Amino acid sequence: NMRFLFVFLFTRSFASVSPIKCYIGNNFIFSEPKVEYDCPDECSQEYCMKYVSKHNAVQLLCAHDEECSTEGCTYDDEGNRLCCCKGDLCNN
Repeated sequence: NMRFLFVFLFTRSFASVSPIKCYIGNNFIFSEPKVEYDCPDECSQEYCMKYVSKHNAVQLLCAHDEECSTEGCTYDDEGNRLCCCKGDLCNN
């Protein structure tokens, strides 16, 4: 039935993709524990990140598309490391 097909396709176009889950938290402000977090839509829907400073302070975050497009780690000129990983809760 054509009407059923239209209704099905119309409702599918509004189905949302479930957000990626990342750990968020850090160990340099009051030793905050990491928590599981559903990343908001403005973040990447695939990547989480882990930032490790040259002093080994760690920050766990949801990634943005401009920060992470592949898995792996990069270093800045000061020795800080930014690691991107793909998948739910990969940034532990």
